[in-house]
Amino acid sequence: MNDIIQKIIPDLFAFIIQFSVFVFLCLIVMFFVYKPIKKILKKRNDYISYCIKNSTENEKKSKEILEKIELRLKNADNETLEILKRAEIESIKKSEQIILEAKKKYDEKMRYFEEEFSKELKNKKEEIKKIAVETAYNMCIKVLKNKKNIDNNEDFKNFIFELERTENEQQKKNF
Repeated sequence: MNDIIQKIIPDLFAFIIQFSVFVFLCLIVMFFVYKPIKKILKKRNDYISYCIKNSTENEKKSKEILEKIELRLKNADNETLEILKRAEIESIKKSEQIILEAKKKYDEKMRYFEEEFSKELKNKKEEIKKIAVETAYNMCIKVLKNKKNIDNNEDFKNFIFELERTENEQQKKNF
């Protein structure tokens, strides 16, 4: 029974030595393993907290930047549309101005042409009158040279017919 009691109750000296070795090993583990691991875990935890905090801040900043960019894009689209509208209005004004200038030039050219045409027409009429007068004068000279007697109506009609024919020939030559 003593064996059983000895087996159940440990030796006090061995217990104290084993307990002190256990405590000593625990202290060594605590100082050399637990504290460095705890420091590393704390640094890692701080780093993870820092990264999470930065990522949330960066996410907020990126959202703000994205909103600003979207707003700028909308403004740029609006500005582009405004520029296109202004350009269209300006091009319409310029085209209308060009059309008005072309009409003015056309009117000027037409007036110039009409004036030149009327001048030429007057000149041709005057030339025709001169030719008619010259023809009549030449015919009169021929009549006087031949000393024809125009008492006869038939001769007078032939004389008038010849004058008209000569005048018509002169007009055809001039045109």
